[in-house]
Amino acid sequence: MVYLGSLSNGNPDIAVKRMSSEARQGLKEYASEVKTISRLRHRNLVRLIGWCREHQELFIAYEYMPNKSLDFHLFKNTSLFTWEKRYGIALGLASALLYLQEECEQCVLHRDIKSSNVLLDSNFNAKLGDFGLARLVEHGQGSDTTKLIEHMGNVTKLVDWVWEQYRSGNIFAAADPQLCQNYVEDEMERLIVVGLACAHPNYSERPSIGKAIDILHFKTPEPDIASYETNVNSFSEFLSLGASGSEARPCQAMTAPN
Repeated sequence: MVYLGSLSNGNPDIAVKRMSSEARQGLKEYASEVKTISRLRHRNLVRLIGWCREHQELFIAYEYMPNKSLDFHLFKNTSLFTWEKRYGIALGLASALLYLQEECEQCVLHRDIKSSNVLLDSNFNAKLGDFGLARLVEHGQGSDTTKLIEHMGNVTKLVDWVWEQYRSGNIFAAADPQLCQNYVEDEMERLIVVGLACAHPNYSERPSIGKAIDILHFKTPEPDIASYETNVNSFSEFLSLGASGSEARPCQAMTAPN
């Protein structure tokens, strides 16, 4: 449960996350979140204000995000959610992942990236939050420790459908119809192609997050994903064959629906 709060010193509003310590999993996630986020500083990560424990209640205070979360705007059809804002959010989230995976002293595996965990400030800048499932590993070990977790079913269906549109030459069918075709086609194409590349069943074919950012900034050509060859017909079929967590390379540029 998250509450709106304020500090007595007159600072801006804060968001207060309340958790129970009675459940072992709750205490574990609280400790993981505080341990991880307290050592991180980046413009695209939600800033930690403080934390405390009172009796059986656990509290974490964060900077308040007035524009709520990405999923709110995706599924509530808000008129403010223009293509310019969406592309900026994608770039901001990618920048956060580059910091977590390559620029921190240890690699930070978030392991729960989804639209409800991408928060938006007053200018619609993306800030990644909720590090309760995060894990710190040494650089180079990410591909051995990433686990496929609970929202994979939704992601595989989405990826399979977008792949179908791409292969049929109808890539813009994957664009959100709420945009009413009000988007920059070159940017839309690159965002979709990068998403497909980062979700490719063969992890060795996936771009690094740094390369993904360069593609989105038009600094390097799009990957030729049409030339990718696999022994299966879809991402979901690949998973059904028993792909393990060791198959996952830490490029997390896609955001899963909540």
